[in-house]
Amino acid sequence: MHATLQEQAYEALRLAEGNPAKSAALAGAIAGRARKNGDPAPLSIAERALGVAALQLEDPEAALRHLRAAIRAGRRAGAADLVAEAQLRLAFVLVVCGHGRRALREVESALAGTGDGVARARAQAQRAVILNQLGRLDEALPDYHAALSVLRRADDHVSVQRILSNRAVRPGLARRGTAAVGHRGPPRRDVRGAHRAAHHGRAPGRPGSHRPARPRRRAPG
Repeated sequence: MHATLQEQAYEALRLAEGNPAKSAALAGAIAGRARKNGDPAPLSIAERALGVAALQLEDPEAALRHLRAAIRAGRRAGAADLVAEAQLRLAFVLVVCGHGRRALREVESALAGTGDGVARARAQAQRAVILNQLGRLDEALPDYHAALSVLRRADDHVSVQRILSNRAVRPGLARRGTAAVGHRGPPRRDVRGAHRAAHHGRAPGRPGSHRPARPRRRAPG
């Protein structure tokens, strides 16, 4: 059975961080076909993949352009989830570029477009990362705690690990291209929790959420 265009677009998105050159080639072809077919949903996913790949390839301006295109295509598709996923990615790129307040506006808009459950929890976690980067830790902590509660109940161990890792790292690294921000509260406890989550097993997660503190450009939400 041949994969649908949307399935191929998700495959390009899956590859975007680990193999950005391959992802960009695949996503570019899918985006062209989606435009020709007038199919905005796979176009949105493909543009998101192009945006993630562009950031990995050290081209944040192209990343911003593709992610904004992904948002527009998602809106044409009437797919609030695709719009929100693209907004979360855009927010991360804006943080990388030093535009924290604009990033926060994108996350707030994404949260308005999500319901309850795991998708909202991931968006809350991303908002917490950005609030922390802006020095607003008191506002960030309730989002961290709410997100952890939902993601633990959903057995999303990967996202739990990412949140605990972000909380355990000192602020300021996001300006150098990571999603890592944190505080001086309970870092040892959080690091232990991250290790427990990591060894508990890998839960499946759709691309587009926040990423742990690493030197590569990986998104936070």
